[in-house]
Amino acid sequence: MSLNLSSRLVRGGIAVIATMVGVPTAASALSTTAATAAHRTEIRPVIRIRTPGADELVHGTLTIAGSIHDSRGVTRVLIWVGGRRPVRARGTARWAARVLTTRLRNGRHLIVAVMWDRAGFTARAERTITVRNVASRRRNPGRATVPGPRFVRFRPERRRWPTLPARAPARPTSRPTPPRQVSPPGVVGSDPTPSPSQTSGAPSPPGPAGGPPPAATPTATPSPTSTPTPTSTPSPTSTPSPTSAPTPTPTPPPSASPDPTSAPTAAPSPSSPTSSSLGFFVATESPSDMGSLASTLGVRPSIFSDYAYGPDFNTFTPTPTFWPELSASGAQLMLSVGNVTPAEATAIGTTLVAHGYGNAILRIMWEMNGNWFPWGTQAMSASQYVATYRAAYAAFAAVPGANFQYVWSVNAGTAEPGRTEFDTYPGDAYVTNIGFDFYDYNSGTHTGVSDSAVPPVIAFAASQGKPVSIDEWGLNGFDDPAFIDYVASVVDNPANNVAFQVYFDADASIITQYPLSESEFTKDFAG
Repeated sequence: MSLNLSSRLVRGGIAVIATMVGVPTAASALSTTAATAAHRTEIRPVIRIRTPGADELVHGTLTIAGSIHDSRGVTRVLIWVGGRRPVRARGTARWAARVLTTRLRNGRHLIVAVMWDRAGFTARAERTITVRNVASRRRNPGRATVPGPRFVRFRPERRRWPTLPARAPARPTSRPTPPRQVSPPGVVGSDPTPSPSQTSGAPSPPGPAGGPPPAATPTATPSPTSTPTPTSTPSPTSTPSPTSAPTPTPTPPPSASPDPTSAPTAAPSPSSPTSSSLGFFVATESPSDMGSLASTLGVRPSIFSDYAYGPDFNTFTPTPTFWPELSASGAQLMLSVGNVTPAEATAIGTTLVAHGYGNAILRIMWEMNGNWFPWGTQAMSASQYVATYRAAYAAFAAVPGANFQYVWSVNAGTAEPGRTEFDTYPGDAYVTNIGFDFYDYNSGTHTGVSDSAVPPVIAFAASQGKPVSIDEWGLNGFDDPAFIDYVASVVDNPANNVAFQVYFDADASIITQYPLSESEFTKDFAG
């Protein structure tokens, strides 16, 4: 009896002492673990911008870096500078991104960094900078501004301007469709059978999607028999017959402009090209610099991609040298516009027609299935997006002299909670191509096999009878030639019906930073 009592007293004393010194017992350990887990769930993530400093004076290529405190796992970090399109940062706990400030006007600009984690939490940080770039006669001062020996690759012997095809002296707003050339068997696009979208009765555009407009061909030439024979000498009193003069070449009559009052039944359907057209977006937004890049890579692009200006991408007033450079390049313009009102769409469309680009490709409110643009899932329901898109389409189509093509472009593989990837499709009558944006976010995993994000978009386009376009694609901070090969396999497969593709050569996607991928790009797309 006394022994049992002594044992109980000893055990009780140990428990009391353990409680007094703070040693957790089994019950207290369980409660502490639960409390710690709940505490971690309640802690919100924190993101900080460490460089550049507040109100720092910057120029050229700017490196933005920071840190994140989050225990749930960071999924992505996006950086906005001056209201331009976001740049995806590399890293999680320690992240960094590079931005070309030459795309910004001199003055104060706001940097916004936003992160997301696996639990759905988000955090943001802001910082103001002052951009001060020295004016240069050449819009792109060269890649020497990119820091680090890994990214500087000088090859002056290859930096030459490309030989451009001769152009017609005038650029009419509408041109006849050139006869379609049938490629030899085994070449992409060799099937002369038109696609369903071509036989739907929709009006035909000036030329292949993304292809350079054909030069106007004279319909009459001077007759060789109308020249006076050298053996006949006219009498001094006689005058030459008016019929002996060469017949002047008549000017092709302009085609009728679309009636802005009539509701369009379908968007223009592009003619099937004999091969997929190639285009570029370059960081300086200069067509001349696209020519320099094309010469370096040994390719001939036929599409120049650009973006409207402002935080909402709703204006387009390029520099005076832009239009002559674009005309000299011979490329077709693809312009991405944001949440434009009918008045803003009319103003942009009128500007394009006035400069001879009534056949431009318009990409209205792209990547709408994400939540990072003002027209994304966080701001618009599917029905609101469709109504806004159709209103912009109607305004663009009503511009006199316009024969625009329209691309509805998703971010491949993105479906926000409660939404689907394709729930904002505005309808076949408002779309020429179904496009997608696709970046190398899984660097090192591409081995040429099918990526899960791409086939659903191609299948959806096929179900609507529309061609596919890859409106943005690029590397993402890694030298990944397998990714280049994968995109080439998608483009070269005739079953995918890819009309054109545009490489996004800016930020972490500048291809000349990555020697293996650059060589693979030339091998896959030159010729």
